[in-house]
Amino acid sequence: MGSRRSPAELLGGVFRDDGVGTFGKAALRKAIARVEAGRGSDEKPLSQLAKLSYLWMAMRELARLPVAERLHQYGDELQRALALWNSSAAWYGLHGAHPMGCLAALNELTHARTELGSADLPLGERASAYYSIGAKVRSKMTARRFFRQSFALSRAKLAQRPDDPSGLLQMTASAHARLALLGEPWRYALALRDFRKSLDWRSSRGAPQESVGEAMNAYAFALFKLRWRRAEALALAAEGSALIRDSAGGLASGFYFRSERKRAEMLGGAGRLDQAIAVAVAARDLAARAQAFDQARPLGELVASLEARKTGL
Repeated sequence: MGSRRSPAELLGGVFRDDGVGTFGKAALRKAIARVEAGRGSDEKPLSQLAKLSYLWMAMRELARLPVAERLHQYGDELQRALALWNSSAAWYGLHGAHPMGCLAALNELTHARTELGSADLPLGERASAYYSIGAKVRSKMTARRFFRQSFALSRAKLAQRPDDPSGLLQMTASAHARLALLGEPWRYALALRDFRKSLDWRSSRGAPQESVGEAMNAYAFALFKLRWRRAEALALAAEGSALIRDSAGGLASGFYFRSERKRAEMLGGAGRLDQAIAVAVAARDLAARAQAFDQARPLGELVASLEARKTGL
């Protein structure tokens, strides 16, 4: 207990030690079931903050167990809780070397599965976590390191030939695009290739409407960087957002906020400031009401930037 813990270990490494206190199995399973159902006792959808609150109760119970019992008798609950924590923490904005963040949860999930002899390591999820951190750091050298790690993890998972490679293709495409902007311009053609492959895979296999719209928007955002294809990119982005909006998840989907932010950025880049502001404001307000703060914050910053540009004209 006296050794120094890494900030990339969940809750300072509490799950690497034997716990103390009275364990509540019913409380653990009820909390996880509530988050998996996605609805509270009033049947209203749970916000990401509410999900994290339930998961905190689950983590508290798991932390009370001895290591061996936690892994071998409650290993399924441990893995489910960690995976759910990563998902809600990502939407809530808990990125970086944070002891309650996405990467810490995924590192703990990797440790648990390795100890249990599972080959199903969360490579793709860790790729996403490294990418999110790379997007926030200021040092170009550090950002390159995170994006390269994200790319390597995505490629490693793709090498396992998953049934659905489309999300991983978007991850490799995103890493390529970031690295292209950080001094490796040859990667941009590869980014466009992988974004297009992801969209084609989902479109040709009858993927859910929201999933197709998300891939369409991602490809459009990358395509917009090519000035001679901007009109095509804007039309594609609008179509992608409409697909997400009209899907089962609809306006409550985190993907909708993300797609509208990208579309607003593109509209602003094309000089259509009034339209860009309207799109960004509507998405920001929806995200705030849904407590999707990881989306509301950048949308708010985008609104302020666009309004400042309009004022300065």
